[in-house]
Amino acid sequence: MVVILVLITIIIIIIIIIIIIISGQSGRLCLIFPECSLQSRQMEMTCCPSGRHETRAYRPLSDVNATRQEGKLLEECDVLIDIIQQRRQIIGNKIKEGKAQRIRKLAQQISNCKQCIERSSALITQADQTLKETDHARFLQTAKTINERSVNV
Repeated sequence: MVVILVLITIIIIIIIIIIIIISGQSGRLCLIFPECSLQSRQMEMTCCPSGRHETRAYRPLSDVNATRQEGKLLEECDVLIDIIQQRRQIIGNKIKEGKAQRIRKLAQQISNCKQCIERSSALITQADQTLKETDHARFLQTAKTINERSVNV
């Protein structure tokens, strides 16, 4: 259950990062990368010989920013994937350890039950032999011993 919640949280974070980066490339302010700016920053004002100002797109800057953002996105995604894999490995190890511990406890319980069954079988055999006893005094003495042993089983 915890593993699922962690994975869902990490996936949501990745989706949010992608949405923010995409919105930054479409001309809005990018909150993740400070070097990214509004669309107006990607435009360059130039002065032509006639004295009029004209605005032209400054392509290399936007390409550099986009490439840098894509690189950072890939790096961050790789880091998140590494974190997920590490957590998966840790949780997998804990699950294996828990399983081994439960198996040890179960083996101990089985061993205890086998010992109890063996003692009970011996007691039943002794009780059967006592019922076949013809001497009354010996029967009563053996019956008392069997009664004491049955309480301890």
